[in-house]
Amino acid sequence: QSRLTTSAPACKLGEKNLTVRLPARKPVPTEVLPVISVQWALGVLVPIEKSIGQDKIQETVQKCNDATGCKLVVNLDWSFVEKPAFLANSPETIRDTIHRLSRDLVRRILLDGVVDVCVHPIGKKTLQEKLAHVDITAFNPEKGTERTSRVAIKGDRLVVSEIHVANLDAAIKSRYKERIEFEYDLIVAIAKDNATAKHNEVVKRMSEICGKSIPIAVDFAFTSNPSFKSMDPAEQADIITGIYATLPENVLVKADGTSLAADLVHEVAKTAFLSKVEKIEFCLELTPGKAANDGDIIIDAASKTLRFIFNMNEVVSVVHLNNWKERLADKLDVLPVVALEETKDKKDAVEYEVQRALASKTKVTLDTTFVTSADFVKLNPTEKVRMVKDANTTLLASLLHGDSGLTGPLSLSEFPSVVKSITDRVKEIRIVVAPARAPLAHRGDVLEVTVSLEDVKKGGKVDGVHTTLEELLKLRPIKEDAAIERANAVLANVSKQLSEAVGGKQIPVEIDWNSVRNAASFKSNTAGYVAFIKNLSSFPEINVVAGTGAWGGASIVTVCKRNPAVMQKLVDSVDKIVISFEAKNNVDVHIGKSRSLNPSGVSVKLNGKVLEFTENLDTPLSCGVGRSVHNLFAQSEFLAAEQKVVNDLADDMRQQEENRRAREIERAHDHNKRAQEQYANDQERYQRAMQDYHKELNEACRNCDGKRDVKCNYCAGKGTTTNNNNVSACQVCKGPGRHTCTYCDGSGKAHKSVNQPNPPSALRLESIPSFGSMPDYRSQI
Repeated sequence: QSRLTTSAPACKLGEKNLTVRLPARKPVPTEVLPVISVQWALGVLVPIEKSIGQDKIQETVQKCNDATGCKLVVNLDWSFVEKPAFLANSPETIRDTIHRLSRDLVRRILLDGVVDVCVHPIGKKTLQEKLAHVDITAFNPEKGTERTSRVAIKGDRLVVSEIHVANLDAAIKSRYKERIEFEYDLIVAIAKDNATAKHNEVVKRMSEICGKSIPIAVDFAFTSNPSFKSMDPAEQADIITGIYATLPENVLVKADGTSLAADLVHEVAKTAFLSKVEKIEFCLELTPGKAANDGDIIIDAASKTLRFIFNMNEVVSVVHLNNWKERLADKLDVLPVVALEETKDKKDAVEYEVQRALASKTKVTLDTTFVTSADFVKLNPTEKVRMVKDANTTLLASLLHGDSGLTGPLSLSEFPSVVKSITDRVKEIRIVVAPARAPLAHRGDVLEVTVSLEDVKKGGKVDGVHTTLEELLKLRPIKEDAAIERANAVLANVSKQLSEAVGGKQIPVEIDWNSVRNAASFKSNTAGYVAFIKNLSSFPEINVVAGTGAWGGASIVTVCKRNPAVMQKLVDSVDKIVISFEAKNNVDVHIGKSRSLNPSGVSVKLNGKVLEFTENLDTPLSCGVGRSVHNLFAQSEFLAAEQKVVNDLADDMRQQEENRRAREIERAHDHNKRAQEQYANDQERYQRAMQDYHKELNEACRNCDGKRDVKCNYCAGKGTTTNNNNVSACQVCKGPGRHTCTYCDGSGKAHKSVNQPNPPSALRLESIPSFGSMPDYRSQI
């Protein structure tokens, strides 16, 4: 073995001999004989490591004394190294334990403990006066222990004992600074002194914020309580720092917007604070659970004291809270006002958009009486702030902004006439939060919108006031008139295009809006009727001007350009075009002889000098109505032109059918030709395969040449064998001198079995299609 193990040492010391066991490998490596193996075999490992360790201890002591001004003497009890339990370990473990104990542990106690305590003047003065010796005792018990070490003071001695060498890591990692401070009663003094600068800065900052001195006191009576003294020293230091510095800073002046300082920037909160508070106290409650987990906040009216009370075991976690601003605003009874002030800009933006859309100074206000309701009061401060802010921003925007409110392009501000009707009657929009929703109310010049507290709890996103306000103020007739007025402007453009197309005569194109407004389906359309009117106004342009599709979809303008006689008749006979819509959607009028070419969803008649179109309301005609006008003014010409279109279409359909039939016949011929060629190829391959099959089937066995038997090799064909002059029949052939061929099993064939080829599939030809007479396409059109 190249390395030392307890069970098989590399070296063994005899009376006068040192025996070294080398590994069975060549060449022998130089590292095969570690120094530690020789030291262990000679019995000098422990004394050498003790000597080295003692030197390291003295180096560490000197560094400690130089840094602290103390004159310490360190005594390490080495007796544990002579115990059988310790010597039972491997040499490496023994060496490492002595090394870590004399270097790492002593360094940890002195440099990270004593020196760090002396960094603080109080600690330095105490240790210089009271500490002269550091005694360190380690042991290796037969049974394990959970203790990492024990620290105690005996006179001028700091005793670090009960160090279990098997648990040395934990002892080295222990926080000796706090443990030493605890033993010398320095925890409170040093922790308080360390936190004093920050505490004083908090006091100074509060005075600047308030414009007057506000004393901040901390009750340290808890430090003498056994419950506190029994805590780990590090935890004691954290509690002192937390209650004296960190909590006052976080609660009162932290600059991240989560402290009391964020409330006091509001004059209303500052006034309330100064009228109720003249001093601040931070206290600890020793009885677990007596104070709330996040602390109690109390304003003592008699002494004008703002008192914070925390459970002692919750201090370290409470310092991380960030809801002090809300809690203190709530305690000062200014939470709603502060929340409203902080969202004022967003609320003003909502109001500005409403005023801009309505071109008026309409006020938008939030009734905040809901903050006094029992359901609101019982909420936690954070939830209260969120709800007030949501009510003042999200709720207002949801109700009043966008198309569902008053500001969107399709909202109630879409038409000036509607806006005027609203602003003439509404000067203020008041949002009320109540236990339950209520219908919109118009009281005097105030529009009152009531939502539920539950709506605000869910974030304030509700439906806008568009539909309900329209019903309340009966705005639909005004909106319809405005939408129709906009649609008539579109129709005026259609009239202009028609006039230009027919030589300049003014022929107005109108929609009979009464036929639309009186329809039950239109009356029941409460949300999209404005869009419906706008959509209807787009069809006359298609009917009269723009439809230029196939024969039946031609517009009036298209027909007039192609048929001068129709144009002249239109100019002479028509002074106005009126389009009405049938609410029952039963318009189904066929013109001409064709049942498919011409549109059927329109009825056209000439009433005096008015050309009247009637279309279905739900399915307005999305093509031109020129052919209906053509049939009305020049029926014979229309029928002749229609017949020509029918003939052309029928001829085209006939030609397409003839081409299709020819392609089908040609495809069948091509298929049969390919099938015959493939069948011929398959037959040829089959014949060749059968020839090969018969050849293999009749091929003679190469061993017996087709004779089925062969000469017996055992008896050389004699049929007998001689053994010691005894002649007997051959054991293999039994006498004949020949036996059945084993290669062909007596068949005489070269192949025991041959697979016969499969014949090709039968020829399958496709029938040549035949067709009947051509359909009468003219009758189909």
